[in-house]
Amino acid sequence: MRLPRLIRVGAYRYAVTFKKGMGRLGETDSNKGTITLQPGQGPDYLADTLLHEVLHACWWRTFAATGLEFVSQPQEESIIAALTPTLLEVLRDNPVLVKFLTGR
Repeated sequence: MRLPRLIRVGAYRYAVTFKKGMGRLGETDSNKGTITLQPGQGPDYLADTLLHEVLHACWWRTFAATGLEFVSQPQEESIIAALTPTLLEVLRDNPVLVKFLTGR
C-alpha cells in the first residue's frame, strides 16, 4: 500500500510529508494543513501514526474550528492516543464494515 500524499478532513486538505529528526512520530498542523511523519517507521507503526494524526485533524475540525473546545491539549492527546490502536484494529479486522461505511 502506498501512503496518501493528500487527505481531506471535511473542507480542509492536509498534505502528508516526512521529516527526519522531529522528536516525535507525527505532527498535525491544522492551520497549515499539514501532517508530518517521522520516516523509518515500520508499516504498522506508520499506519497507527497516520491515523493518530488524522484523528487530530478531525478533532480540530469538530471542536477547535467551531469554538467547542472542551478539553486541554494534553487531554486531547491522551484521548486520541487511547482510541487510535483500537480504531485501526477495527478497520483492519472488518473490511465489510469499511466497505459499508465508505459506500465502496
